[in-house]
Amino acid sequence: MLVSDEWSGIFFIILSFIAILYGVLIKRATNLKLCSSKPLIFYTGLFLTYLTINSPLTILSHLYFSSHMLFMSIHYFIIPPLLLLGIPLSLYKYLKQFKLIRWIKYLLIQPVPALYSFAILFFVYHFQMILQTFTQYPYIHKIYLYLLFYLSMNMWRPLVYPTINQVKQKKSFIFKSSLLLMPACLFFIFTGVLNGVGHLPLQGQLTATLCLPNSDAISYLVPINNKYDPLLAGLLMLAIHKVSLMSIVKFEHRLRKGIARKLL
Repeated sequence: MLVSDEWSGIFFIILSFIAILYGVLIKRATNLKLCSSKPLIFYTGLFLTYLTINSPLTILSHLYFSSHMLFMSIHYFIIPPLLLLGIPLSLYKYLKQFKLIRWIKYLLIQPVPALYSFAILFFVYHFQMILQTFTQYPYIHKIYLYLLFYLSMNMWRPLVYPTINQVKQKKSFIFKSSLLLMPACLFFIFTGVLNGVGHLPLQGQLTATLCLPNSDAISYLVPINNKYDPLLAGLLMLAIHKVSLMSIVKFEHRLRKGIARKLL
């Protein structure tokens, strides 16, 4: 779990504070209602964040390899674009007047380096050597996952609200995104087809040690010997990423058409 038991209550309070602050800012900086599409998209992202990080359902993500990859795909391919899509352009402009917010731009990295970094770190995450290191140093494991989320936010940014230059390069960026994440998907698919789940670098015992709050819970896990489990995991990750990409492109195209109509 990204959030330990002693921090779970604090994490819920932080998400609640973000939700309330967002609602206040929407009322102050925009003409939108909280029941309109943008706020609903943002709140959906917050809800999925809690569901995949801090809820009891996170234990299910470690019972099967496919459910594990489903949660990871939601965490990195669905939540970041939802959170970004839920912030209206007028709210971006309103926040820029605050000096503290303007400093945030120095924490951002360019989308292409973020994409390459994410693809590499995401691919090697399930190597047994890496997982063994995480079991010895759990704080490194948490930092690693937070880093993946930070990189995913940066790599989705140009697809949600591209600049003029990024609009011209968007097709190339989408192709790179699909291509760079393909090795991880194919790795899981071929491993499942050729060897089965028993030979996966993600071992059930090792992953449970990393992710379950109580090590005694490991004994309750049912070993999965179905070779189609990693195959399903790879296909799920591939499908979720593709659907998310297509949805973002379609939404951003509708957004630009709406802005163009207002200018006419």
